[in-house]
Amino acid sequence: MAENDITMYEMFARMEGFMRDMSSRMKIFEEVYQRQQRAGEETNELKGKVDQRHATLVKSQEVDDFLLSMGRISSSPQVHLPPMFQIPESDKFKGYSDPKQHLRRYLNLAKMEGHKTDDCMRLKHEIQELINQDVIVMPPNEDEEDVITRGCA
Repeated sequence: MAENDITMYEMFARMEGFMRDMSSRMKIFEEVYQRQQRAGEETNELKGKVDQRHATLVKSQEVDDFLLSMGRISSSPQVHLPPMFQIPESDKFKGYSDPKQHLRRYLNLAKMEGHKTDDCMRLKHEIQELINQDVIVMPPNEDEEDVITRGCA
């Protein structure tokens, strides 16, 4: 027999070792493949959640845009500003912070502290006293009916 000759028993023993090694490698490949599948499923599930939250955010922004266009940002009544009124300076929205938070800050800045109802009543009485003393001349009362019937009477 030559030096390279091996017995059948040794050959089967080596083949058995190769088979075990191949089997363990196949198990590792299967585990990696299963982990990739689970990761893919988790990624798809995460994408679904992100898409759902994005849709909710877009919907809430649409509602905010609708409310903004309708002029109903807050529950306070509409106020007509004087013609010379200037909006106070504020930071412009830079696009990377929360737009709702920026809008709230802007509205709080723009909200003017007016007078209270008691002050308003006191002012009304002071104006009436000035009218009674002829310091202020009362303009003529031009109701809608007076304007319409003025030429007919």
